[in-house]
Amino acid sequence: MISTTMRMMGIIIIRMIITTTLIIIIMISTIMMTITTKITRIHKTTILITIMAIRLMVITMIIVMVIIMIIVMEIIITTMNILKIITMMIISLMITVITMMIITIMITVMETIMIIIIMITVIITMITVLITMMVITMTTVLTMMTTTTTTVLIT
Repeated sequence: MISTTMRMMGIIIIRMIITTTLIIIIMISTIMMTITTKITRIHKTTILITIMAIRLMVITMIIVMVIIMIIVMEIIITTMNILKIITMMIISLMITVITMMIITIMITVMETIMIIIIMITVIITMITVLITMMVITMTTVLTMMTTTTTTVLIT
């Protein structure tokens, strides 16, 4: 079996890797956040709120995943030999990378969908306003026409 010092070292290394990945994730998310805020200027607040909510959800998901990973790793370290540990670490890292990629893709997709929805709503409201304006102008013109004709008729 592995000595306790080796085990401790392994745990420390794993923790370091996990913390660095978390920091990187948070940095990437903040960068993405700034980019998205620069892109979207229409209905800024709503978009920002939705993006913030999505970000928070993703970050919490990642943190939970990381905690689970730490627990799993510690269990593995206490029970298996070095080769098995290394293979398990590689597998877990692969899994985390894949999940992170999926999450980032999901974020971007969700953001674009939200932006599209907001754009559509804005366009619809603009169209409705235009239509109502048109109707109002038409009715006023018609009433004006009728009044003028009646006045002409009266005279």
